[in-house]
Amino acid sequence: MTPILELKNISFDYASSVGSATLPILQNISFVVPKGSWLSILGPNGSGKTTLLKLMSRILLPKNGLLTLEERTYDSFSSKEIAHHIAYVSQDFYPLFSLSVLEFVLLGRAPHLKGFSFESEKDKAIALQSLKDTDTLEFKDRLLHTLSGGERQRVALAKALTQEPKILLLDEPSSHLDLKYQIEIFSLLKELRQKKNLTIISVLHDLRLTKEFSEDVLFLKNHSLFAQGKAQELLTEENLTHVFGVRISL
Repeated sequence: MTPILELKNISFDYASSVGSATLPILQNISFVVPKGSWLSILGPNGSGKTTLLKLMSRILLPKNGLLTLEERTYDSFSSKEIAHHIAYVSQDFYPLFSLSVLEFVLLGRAPHLKGFSFESEKDKAIALQSLKDTDTLEFKDRLLHTLSGGERQRVALAKALTQEPKILLLDEPSSHLDLKYQIEIFSLLKELRQKKNLTIISVLHDLRLTKEFSEDVLFLKNHSLFAQGKAQELLTEENLTHVFGVRISL
């Protein structure tokens, strides 16, 4: 399959609060993401999973290494161009402003607007369809801060879908969802991936959902890449036990 995203020898660290020391988060990470695939990133807490997503979304910049998007280096894209390609959904967010759900979801159209123009009827139709797809249309006139964590998570996904990205980055998309919405959202993502050739990269803790929906998996351990490959081949008791340090079977 044609690669859409490639990371070469990516390293990242945070400055320590003590002196000038640094805390290594990722070390020499290299892998390729095929276009239209679903890759799930797995690993114990603190292994760098969320940091890796933020590097791919260009929220963070690597200390070393190179990221390429459709064979172009990241630094050759403007922020608006990146937003045409990539949408990022964080594990949780807390609204800073009193926006309605529809107003918030419409922010996903910002990369497609020219200058200071306002959203068109087409933009609003795309936003409403995204709300419908995520079963949040009934919330469109409510203020964001009145929603539960699970409701906010689905609205955040609706905003990302409204962006019409080629790559969807999801950080623990099922963390606040009950079982019903976990299955519905992941089934929707599976359908969109097939219909729109959408590439999905997700950080997950739920190994059952990973096995059911992901095509590929990537294991992080000790801030390094342990393995990457087909989910059905790598989600073995041996690998899971080695990475997580406890015996796990699926």
